[in-house]
Amino acid sequence: MTVRIATYNLFEGAGGSYNRLVEFVRGAQLDVVCFQEVNGWQDGDNARLKDFTDKVLFAASAFGNSNTEFKLATISKHAITGKTLHAEAFWHAALETQLQLGGKPVTVVNLHLDPWQEASREKEVGRLLAALKPGAPTIITGDFNSLSRQDNYPPELLTQLQAKGISKYGANALEFRVVDRLLQAGFVDAAAAAGNFATTVPSAYNTDKDHEVPVRVDYMFVSPDLVPFIRGYEVVKNDLTDAISDHYPVILTLDMDGTPAPARQMAETPAPLSVPAPPPAPAPAPIILDLPQHVTPWQPPEDGTPPPPTPAPAPLPEPPHGPVKPWVPEPDPDAPKASEPTPPQPKDGEVTMWLHRDDAAN
Repeated sequence: MTVRIATYNLFEGAGGSYNRLVEFVRGAQLDVVCFQEVNGWQDGDNARLKDFTDKVLFAASAFGNSNTEFKLATISKHAITGKTLHAEAFWHAALETQLQLGGKPVTVVNLHLDPWQEASREKEVGRLLAALKPGAPTIITGDFNSLSRQDNYPPELLTQLQAKGISKYGANALEFRVVDRLLQAGFVDAAAAAGNFATTVPSAYNTDKDHEVPVRVDYMFVSPDLVPFIRGYEVVKNDLTDAISDHYPVILTLDMDGTPAPARQMAETPAPLSVPAPPPAPAPAPIILDLPQHVTPWQPPEDGTPPPPTPAPAPLPEPPHGPVKPWVPEPDPDAPKASEPTPPQPKDGEVTMWLHRDDAAN
């Protein structure tokens, strides 16, 4: 059984691109979609969420009432058998759902991490990992607002970000603590498994200055037991997704029939998402990063002895799937298309604004 799972950060609830979003989800033949920023979709007794699931012919949905106006929603063609909202001490929230995919119970976590500071995002991920059931097949996906060292960004990226006044990824040095934390916990970045490090922001729709420099912030992390069943990974960039949101959608394809990837024919994978099968090996061991540990600050002794030399940090190991591909810059973010977009015109009958009412009772 092939299952296609997507994550998509919408722009302000897709108020000006709702019909295009319906067109994309129906055309992409998705089974599960994790949305961030479904602003207003809960208004009118979840009227917009119900309308959307009806239009795309999905059977189930779960709404995540986050701490901000940027809500979460997970929709599925398969039954959602359980739901947990992680909102305490989160900037937005994380929405955990349990689904039966190909006869297997799978936990899908849809999250939207702190948009401002890596230290806060790392704490959010730590709380989430502590709450998840150990050893259960799990997918963690959404907008992480974070970078990964596996993307092999060029040294000049920090300068580009500083020139734009973007400090969310680190003010004086690029920070990777969120992704490092997930790798240490044993999760595998599906993009790294597939060798596809395509950026996820900005699209041509973008008007957010924090997205003016191309990077990857939307991720699909899977537990090791799901890695052998990866059949495809794609960041969908086309004329339609350029007119829906400032983020691009990410799609992960899994074959849940229980046969490891090396024994199957890749021709069964939908053509647009075909990728080489993972190497014929057991699920990879967790990536152990030699990150600096907290130590007590050095205090000068009374006799004036100089401080001991600071040892050079140990080099990070190569990812288990081999060296990453060199980062390829996107088109100049200062080009008119990216930095001065012309918002697409609504289709006939398409709404141009969805009013948001955030009741305290929600």
